[in-house]
Amino acid sequence: MSEDKAYGWLGLARKAGKLVAGDALCEDALARKKAWLIVLAADAGANTVERFDALCAKAGVGRVVFGTKAELGQRLGRDAYAVVAVLNRSFAGQFRRSMEQGPQEEPFRDAADGLFECAGDASAGKRNKRLDRHMDGKKIHGGGVVE
Repeated sequence: MSEDKAYGWLGLARKAGKLVAGDALCEDALARKKAWLIVLAADAGANTVERFDALCAKAGVGRVVFGTKAELGQRLGRDAYAVVAVLNRSFAGQFRRSMEQGPQEEPFRDAADGLFECAGDASAGKRNKRLDRHMDGKKIHGGGVVE
């Protein structure tokens, strides 16, 4: 799921030392122009949201609303965080991309099925023969069969 991937990127950023959490540390990162992205919890207080909206606009840094304080804290090893700052451009980009992607279940299987349907029955028969060879204990290697 994309939410798990997003939390995964935040966790990796934390382990790499490229994430700070908490109001004071995030304000400091914005003031020093070290932050690339601010992540606010959906249940953050109104004053916190207003303050970081103004700070992000002043610093020219993007801001996203993601998760809850409890979820952010749990995934980052604390009780609760209302705001975190990502200090690396790559981690910030990967986090944004993971939020934009929808959940994908077996994307390659759907694509492969579509290819075999387009190719017709002949290729499906070839595919079944290859699978049968593989199932008989023979390995397919470099286009040939190795016993």
